[in-house]
Amino acid sequence: MIRNEIYFPRGAPLFGALLLCLVFATTGVAAAEGRVQPFPLSIQECEHLDGEEIKRLLYLELASVENIENLPPLSIELFCDETSVIVNVFNPERTQKIQRTVPAPEKMDEGEERQIALIIAQFAGALWRLEEENPPPVVVPTAPDPPVKPTEPEPEPEATNQIRLDLEIGGGIRARTLGSSKTLVGGYGEIDFVYRFSERVALVAAIDVEGSNVDRLGGEVGALAITAGLGISGLLVMTDRFQLDARFLFLGGYARLEGRARDSEAFTDNVSAGGAGEARIEVAPTLLLGRTTIGLCLQGGYGLPVVVAQVRDDDDVSFGGWWVGVGVRIGFGIAI
Repeated sequence: MIRNEIYFPRGAPLFGALLLCLVFATTGVAAAEGRVQPFPLSIQECEHLDGEEIKRLLYLELASVENIENLPPLSIELFCDETSVIVNVFNPERTQKIQRTVPAPEKMDEGEERQIALIIAQFAGALWRLEEENPPPVVVPTAPDPPVKPTEPEPEPEATNQIRLDLEIGGGIRARTLGSSKTLVGGYGEIDFVYRFSERVALVAAIDVEGSNVDRLGGEVGALAITAGLGISGLLVMTDRFQLDARFLFLGGYARLEGRARDSEAFTDNVSAGGAGEARIEVAPTLLLGRTTIGLCLQGGYGLPVVVAQVRDDDDVSFGGWWVGVGVRIGFGIAI
């Protein structure tokens, strides 16, 4: 019978045992490192620290953490100066972080990176516990709102208190010297400028021309007056198509009375002229046709008896005394 024998050189059993332990150790480290998520590491101004060594030691420190592969990833920043190291551990969103300044490890041949790795591991564990206690809110998706149908822009409302200037032209008849035996009746024409500085109140500037001829014993008297003045206007009633306007004015100007005799032997021609003045009240119901207005003007007032034409054996003629009038007024609005 032939027996095969295998001869091992001296020391081979010991070498094999060491090789087997090395394989198991390497496998264990690789398995541990495979479970730990990589930590992005940024090192600034730390020439004496080995970043790769810190990573390797950190993986070993965290290898025993349960379910580490399911924990949120973290990032690490190291800032160094002569006396300290700033360690900053945070999640990628930087919503939760831990930052500490620790004294710089003593200058040693070995162990410096290990101290930093232990500090980072402690901070990482604390940050993971903090995120477990305060989880981020869960956003529940909602159905999108239905599209809104575009609408046409509404027209801007017109301002009711818009400042504007109105030009008004009117005319009519007036009866003066009421109460006397012979009333002075004549015609008039006017131009008014109405400055509406609010919705219901306005300032009025008026220019007025009035003339007439009146018969007297032995002839006639021609009358002419030109006046101008200022006043205030107020709207008593206002609708979309109608308004009732009331005004109060003071006017002054020039009046002239000229006597013309039919019989030059019995009468003589003469002229009386001078200043004139009066106070006037007006009420005007008015139709509104866009920017155009048409109104009936009812007037009344009192004139100063300054200019008087005296007629022999007949009544005097004057613009003074109480008077009334009626006329038509057309207005044109101009916005400013």
